[in-house]
Amino acid sequence: MARDKALQPKTFHLGCVYWTKQTHISCIKSCRVAGVAENVRLIPYKPANSNEPFTIDLDELDKQIQDDHRSNLYPFLIVANAGSIDTGTIDDIQGLSLLAKKYQLWLHADGAYGACFALVETVPKSLKSLNLCDSISADLHKSFFLPYGTGFLAVKRKQDLFKTFRNDYCDYLVPVDDSNVNFAELTLEQTREMRGLRVWLPLKLLGSTTFASCMKEKLDLTQYLHGELKKIPGIVIVSKPVLSIFTFRHIPKILRHLFEKEQRVVQDANVESQLLAHNTQLLSSINSRGRVALYSTKLYLNHDD
Repeated sequence: MARDKALQPKTFHLGCVYWTKQTHISCIKSCRVAGVAENVRLIPYKPANSNEPFTIDLDELDKQIQDDHRSNLYPFLIVANAGSIDTGTIDDIQGLSLLAKKYQLWLHADGAYGACFALVETVPKSLKSLNLCDSISADLHKSFFLPYGTGFLAVKRKQDLFKTFRNDYCDYLVPVDDSNVNFAELTLEQTREMRGLRVWLPLKLLGSTTFASCMKEKLDLTQYLHGELKKIPGIVIVSKPVLSIFTFRHIPKILRHLFEKEQRVVQDANVESQLLAHNTQLLSSINSRGRVALYSTKLYLNHDD
C-alpha cells in the first residue's frame, strides 16, 4: 500500500525504506515480495548506554532522507519498532510521525510482539502513539495469548487498501451491493476464513481489561526476574526491560577482572569468543532441565558493531 501510494511501477526500484538493525526479518521479506528491497536503509540506533537505547536516531534518519532526495531517489516508507523482538525497543513514534509528515512518507509500526501492550497503562508513552501511524501490524498469538496464525494489519485509510487490492478489471467480480464489506477488496485473499472470530469471541467473553491484566502480570514478572538476576554474581544486564524482554549474559569468575562495574563488553575478540562459548553452554544446560526456556541472540550495542 505504501508503495502503491508513493511510486509508479517504473520507479519501484528507486523507492527507499528506512528502519534499524532492531527491525524484524519479516520486514525485509515483505520488501522483497513488493519489489522494493533494493534501497532499504539501515538507520543508526542510539547506543546501549544512552537514555533511549536501541531506538532509531531521528537526526540520522532526517539526514538520510535528505540525501536520498538529492540522489533523485524516492523515500516512501519508515518502519517503526513497536517492541522489537531482541530488546523490546519502542521507537519514538511521535518523532517519526513528524518526520513522515514532513517528507510525506508512510509510517508503519511493526508491533508484532509489542503493540498489544498498549492496553497496559504503565507502558512507555511512545507505545500509546500508535494512532499516529498509517498502518500497524500485530501478532495476537504472542502477547495476546491467542492461537498461532492470529494477527492483524490495521490501516488508517480504507482507500489505501482499495488502491492496492480492489478489482476494477474483472467483470465477474464486480460487487452488486456496496453496503457490505467485501474483504476481497481489502486483502490479498479472495475467499477467506473468518479469522476475526478467534479475536472477537475471547474479547467478547473476557473483555479487554482481562487481557490487559494478563499482560501487566507479564511485565511485572519481567521486572521481578530482572531484579533477581542482578543479584547473581557474574550476571550482566545487557539491555534493560522495556516490555517483557530483556537480555543478559554471565561472566565467569576467571574473566570478571576484565570488566568494570556494569560493563557489558570488552574490546577483545578472544575474550568475547570465550564468553560466547561459555554462555552458549550455560544456555544449553539451563534449557536441558525443561523448567524454563531461554533464547539466545546476537546483540550489537552500537549500530556500527
